[in-house]
Amino acid sequence: MTSLPKPAMFNLVHILTGMRRSGKTFQLFQLINDLMQSGVPRERMFYFNFSDERLQPMPEDMLDQVITEFWRQDPSSRTQGA
Repeated sequence: MTSLPKPAMFNLVHILTGMRRSGKTFQLFQLINDLMQSGVPRERMFYFNFSDERLQPMPEDMLDQVITEFWRQDPSSRTQGA
C-alpha cells in the first residue's frame, strides 16, 4: 500500500475521503499522532466521527453545530487553528 503524502502545513481542517475499509481512520489517527509528536497539544485537536449511530438521523446543520460548539469551548482555535 502506498502511503499518502503528509500535508505540508497543519492548518484548520483536514478531510480524508475514500472507499470503505481503505485506511482513512488509520491515516487520520496517524496524522493526530504526528501532530502530538510535533508538540501540538491534544486540546488543540478535534476529531469527530459522523458515523456514530447515536447521531442518526443527523440534522443537515450538524457540522455547523459541532464546529460552533468547539469554537465556543476553545475560542482561540478559530483563529489559531485546531
